[in-house]
Amino acid sequence: MPRRKKVFTKPQVDSKRRKVVYWTETEEQLEKRFKNIRKKAKRFRENLTEEERTHINEEVLSRMRTLRNLQIADQRRVENRRSEERMAMLRKKQAVSNK
Repeated sequence: MPRRKKVFTKPQVDSKRRKVVYWTETEEQLEKRFKNIRKKAKRFRENLTEEERTHINEEVLSRMRTLRNLQIADQRRVENRRSEERMAMLRKKQAVSNK
């Protein structure tokens, strides 16, 4: 397997550090890394007992529900604020037209 190329740059903030090493990665290498991570996650899930698996699934579902509820609440808040602004504008128009 070919080694990754090291790219040395000058330190930007910390003067005590002499050199900072950045690894350059191609798209293929990134995809391979993600694939390996997915494999490890799959193996990890397979090694769990059924009880642990259901517990994790329930936790994931509850987090998804919570997130969805928060998003819906945010959306409602935005809609309420918009309707309040519209009502205020209508009241102003009526006040002007009644004068």
